Amino acid sequence: MESILNYNKKKLKFCKAYTLLEILLVLVIILTLFSSLVYVINSDKKEYLYQGTLQTQTIFRLVKCNAEITGRRFCVRFPKVIGGDSEEVLSEKYKNLDILIEWEPHPIEHPNLFVNFESLNEHCRSITEFVNFLEVKSETSSEGMVMFYPDGSSDSVNITISSKFEEDNNKNIVNIDGTIGSISLIVQPSPIDENSTIYF
Repeated sequence: MESILNYNKKKLKFCKAYTLLEILLVLVIILTLFSSLVYVINSDKKEYLYQGTLQTQTIFRLVKCNAEITGRRFCVRFPKVIGGDSEEVLSEKYKNLDILIEWEPHPIEHPNLFVNFESLNEHCRSITEFVNFLEVKSETSSEGMVMFYPDGSSDSVNITISSKFEEDNNKNIVNIDGTIGSISLIVQPSPIDENSTIYF
């Protein structure tokens, strides 16, 4: 009997358990990894506006180049923005797009007949995954569209863009100066909440 008790005592001596310090250390590591993951996810979502604006500027530059190379007029439409074209003028295939690029392939035989320019519209589909087009302000063209001409000029417009990420209240404006052909970015800071406190 004594031998059995002695054996059990020895077994208990060598039986290891996790200390409170070790458990806390593991919890701290898990929470740190989790917070890092959340930060990365939120950072990626806040990049939506930047990426969408960058791609929009690139599309405009590509349209401008194509107008100069082909010697044809190009039209960028924004069917869903404030003052945008009626969806009735677009075919069923394209009326749900936020941005649509068309060109005038035969200006002499069929003037003012614009058709879809598919190669550039493929790039437009990725833009709408990041941003929404809110407003197109132009003094020289119809609302909701921008025209690019073979001589390198275009309509002068301001296009207001917001992020698809709802918690990002920032807005950007892509400015196109038609006279000199420049495409620039105007960053609008997010509106300040009335209940928020500002520290100087």
